[in-house]
Amino acid sequence: MIRMKQLRKERHLTQVVFIDDFNKKYGTYYSPQAVSMMELGQRLPGIKQLINFAQYFNVTLDYFLGISDIRYENHSVVKIASDIINNNRLCILVESARDLDAESLDEILKFIEFQKFKKNL
Repeated sequence: MIRMKQLRKERHLTQVVFIDDFNKKYGTYYSPQAVSMMELGQRLPGIKQLINFAQYFNVTLDYFLGISDIRYENHSVVKIASDIINNNRLCILVESARDLDAESLDEILKFIEFQKFKKNL
């Protein structure tokens, strides 16, 4: 069951005010009656609109759909992943370290800390 009603009420929005703002922001034409049907589980919007509803409420799609209780994405993890993807050397480092045991990874981390220390001298 989608969490539209819960999220709308958390923002103290009526169905009319909510859908008017949503329609303006996303260029859609939902009526308050359509919102009521969605909140009651009698109607489900298409995937694009589901994504837009989740974005509107600033929650993950899984949370909006009631699949997960994780409300927000971990933006620091997303940033780290993006940094790795955009840096070929970091990609190689991560790929190379994947199959190492914990002791080997600890040695690499010690070496990285040593390099950082030397750089700050």
